[in-house]
Amino acid sequence: MNAHRTICLGLLQPKGYREIAKLVKKNIEQEGYDAKGCDTNAAIPIGALVRGKLFWCHVRSLLPTLPAEEGLPSIKQVFRKVVGRTLEMLHGLQYKDQGNLHINITLNHEETSQEHLIFQKGNAFVESSGFMPKWEVLGMSRSKVGENLRGLTDEAAIKLQLFPCKPIANIATADQVDLLHDSLFIAGRYLKLARGVSQTPWVVNGRSLAEHSVSELIAGPCEALFKCKSTNFVPAGREDADVRMLGTGRPYSMEICNPRITSFDDWAGELNALTMRINKSELINTTALQLIDKKGIDVIKEGEQTKVKTYSALVWVASPILDQACLDGKLSGTLLSLPLKVLQLTPLRVLHRRSPLPRPKVIHQLRAKWLHPHYIVIDLVAEAGTYIKEFVHGDVGRTTPSLSSILNQPAADLLELDVIHVDLEWPPALPQSS
Repeated sequence: MNAHRTICLGLLQPKGYREIAKLVKKNIEQEGYDAKGCDTNAAIPIGALVRGKLFWCHVRSLLPTLPAEEGLPSIKQVFRKVVGRTLEMLHGLQYKDQGNLHINITLNHEETSQEHLIFQKGNAFVESSGFMPKWEVLGMSRSKVGENLRGLTDEAAIKLQLFPCKPIANIATADQVDLLHDSLFIAGRYLKLARGVSQTPWVVNGRSLAEHSVSELIAGPCEALFKCKSTNFVPAGREDADVRMLGTGRPYSMEICNPRITSFDDWAGELNALTMRINKSELINTTALQLIDKKGIDVIKEGEQTKVKTYSALVWVASPILDQACLDGKLSGTLLSLPLKVLQLTPLRVLHRRSPLPRPKVIHQLRAKWLHPHYIVIDLVAEAGTYIKEFVHGDVGRTTPSLSSILNQPAADLLELDVIHVDLEWPPALPQSS
């Protein structure tokens, strides 16, 4: 049996790496990936790490001028490349240092799986910075094995007399092949047309408090198109489940995690079809659906707290307001002093999950329409992050001033709330078809 085979455990022999490449190809085809390029990574058997170290220690004892093994390709590096090049021939995948499809191979060799235990206390040591040698016991941790092997001196390794290594009866095999494709990112604007729909799944103590969520209604058709098993929904801010999102909609991005299908001859056509499938729901609509770069998500996160939002609210007041003129009179002082600075302590309804902090906010515009002695509609433009419900009723004095205090009401309550506009021009407008 060849000595080099006993070092690499057969991984660098054609029979070894070709069989593993065939297994990888089979997994790619079974999963249905359409990737054009790939990179590879591997968890090399511990036995190969130990034998590789012993080999270089032995060679340096014969050739003292040889550079450290860190400057030369390792078994792992060579294995990754030969498997990648073999996949190019078998599957047509272009092997790259950084491909879109990441192939991780976990390798095993049962015969040598305990060989690192030879470095137990009493057999070899790692030099410490102190005046006494530091004895190390190697356990099953790969990182600990690697750490101790890196510290093993050539002299200590030679004293072990373990090289040439024992021949092996079987070559290493692949225990597991994991495939992960880079995420795709799409973006659009959603409208929530009905109340009672949460933005993301709303589950408390294992109980769902909303039957539908915006993220799930968009994710389902996306997962079917791209053949992925999970998505990550990132909206520009949020609205409560009982609040509609109207007007031009709220910007959002959807990360398509580990997609199997990543390319189409007609991207615009596929995204138009995806839009129509999402919009079959009577609860939400999406517009401006498009493919984006990952950096586009930063725009959403910045806009979440820096932009303004326009709201329309139906409000009940306890003391009757006779007519529009009376309403205008009560608001006249406030309207003259706009923009209105408001201080909001963390609302009682979210205090269990938010820090108890003072939150200064600004109401930029405010208009009110009289409907009935006890009902008015207010339209307002507020700084992102303003708690509109608390601005209306005052949250038992935790929001000052409030609409209730401005109107000199003993009580007021918000009955219905709609978000009319989110001031974030993103994603970019799609070109109009001719």
